[in-house]
Amino acid sequence: ASQSSGSIMDIFSRQSQLQHFSSYAELQAKRDPAADHRIAEILKQQEINFESYFDPKLKLITLSFHDGDLETVYHNYGRDLDDGSGGEMAELGLRITIHSYMFDCITLFFVFCIIMVGSATALYGDYGGPWYQSWLGVLLLGLSIELCVLVHILAVFRPAYFPRVFSVYAHKVMLNWFTRSLVALFFIYYPMTAVVINVSQCNVAQTAFNLSCGNTELGNLSHVQLSFFVTIVVLVGSTLFMDISYLVKLLAGFLSCVAMMATVGAIYLPQCISNLPSNVSVTTQILNDTVNRNISLQSYVIDYYARRVAPEAAILLGLILLLLAVVNRMSEVSARLSFLGRVKAAVQRRSTRRLKIQATWLLNNIIPNHVISELRRTGKFSRNHECVGVIFASIVNFSDLYHHVQQLVMRGGQEETYRVLNQIVNEFDSLLDRPQFQNIEKIKTIGSTYMAASGLGLSAREDNLKHVLELIDFALHLKELVRHINSQISGFSFIMHIGFNCGPVTSGVVGNRKMMYDIWGDTVNVASRMESTGRSNKVHMPESCLALLKDHITYESNREINVKGKGKMRTVFVTGRKQ
Repeated sequence: ASQSSGSIMDIFSRQSQLQHFSSYAELQAKRDPAADHRIAEILKQQEINFESYFDPKLKLITLSFHDGDLETVYHNYGRDLDDGSGGEMAELGLRITIHSYMFDCITLFFVFCIIMVGSATALYGDYGGPWYQSWLGVLLLGLSIELCVLVHILAVFRPAYFPRVFSVYAHKVMLNWFTRSLVALFFIYYPMTAVVINVSQCNVAQTAFNLSCGNTELGNLSHVQLSFFVTIVVLVGSTLFMDISYLVKLLAGFLSCVAMMATVGAIYLPQCISNLPSNVSVTTQILNDTVNRNISLQSYVIDYYARRVAPEAAILLGLILLLLAVVNRMSEVSARLSFLGRVKAAVQRRSTRRLKIQATWLLNNIIPNHVISELRRTGKFSRNHECVGVIFASIVNFSDLYHHVQQLVMRGGQEETYRVLNQIVNEFDSLLDRPQFQNIEKIKTIGSTYMAASGLGLSAREDNLKHVLELIDFALHLKELVRHINSQISGFSFIMHIGFNCGPVTSGVVGNRKMMYDIWGDTVNVASRMESTGRSNKVHMPESCLALLKDHITYESNREINVKGKGKMRTVFVTGRKQ
């Protein structure tokens, strides 16, 4: 079996096929001892690869879809997917995703505000100083960008509240995959700027005071502690925006941790060490040395950071990164599988809609619309009609066309002949699409004979004259159509006989396999006799029809003919309609 599918339909049609085979097995196992063999044959014919159904088709590392087209649709929120609902379901999925995206942005906006307020406490005593100005700049820049993004997202979600030009622009910008990813990373990791501000401050006076009191734990390194807390909060915040690649989040988180540790070691420590008094010494153990030694305060701070702060921070941040990598990976898998569910539903809706349209089209071309509803309800149909118009239009010299074509093309004459017949019948059928012939139903074609009837879908209370006149007009149009076709052919002319009659008939559907809708009765038999006894390119009908039609048609040649099964009968030829 093939290991990959060529389209989205191939990927996501597995469940319906499984259900089909399951139901087929349940039915056949009860009555067919060879059901297993038949199921196996069907599976072989359909080339079903069950592994492709259970495999979500995600790459192991990147989690992107193997199908590049599907990945493109995923990046576009599924808006390119035609689900057969006029875009309503795709739009619903888009609105749900945008709603989730806006919720994540609002959440991280408040997280950013809280972090910046906490950072302000670390600047106590430096208000108005250079680091306070930096903090204020970071705050204003973050607020302005994040509020601007929120307004754009709101314009996408509620375009009616904004000018149309701005809504269209916001829709174009915010639904771009690269822009969305960039905005998400900004919301998640921009608070790390607070780390730079925090670790740029060193409370030297408080540190010296604690050391002079014998406290050698340096537990009051509030700036470093706050930086760790901010980093952890930022990493936890990366669990939002589930549709963003977990690898991007992991890389950005790792760089944030490295930046925080490097900033502490490159800025915080040198600043603190340079400002510490050089004449202060501390008695402590250095690394694995079991003997207490007197060392300078600067050496003690470096030793404390290298022995306690850096290893513990590295281990803690490493474990958090590992945990969040797993969580973010599971979140992205969940988001992509949820999207697969939407795609699968859309594909099945589209497939179901297409199959329904095809089935309806096929059924309507076999059985008239007024019969389908009752046939679906009861499984059978038959009805008596008081007045129905019936015509038989036959090309009586059609067999001569074969010999004519055979002489021209030397070979393939039969195929070419029936291609011409198909074109002629299609022209006849196209007339029925006109509104003026809405009450006429094609019954069938028998060789080169075209059979149609009018009034089958009308109730007994409706006007019979209207639909009978429609059928007369239809017969006259057929005659003109054949005349036009003859003008396009050189060396050959079709001869058409048209027989018409109106009266009571019985209609019904015969059989439950390859069902056929047909009409029966003396009216039908007489119409057929009118065609066989007619003249070239004339509409032939019994004189009895004039009781209904004589005030509306022109006719000629009252004559008496011998009709099989009816004896002598007077007939006329319809020449046109009265104005």
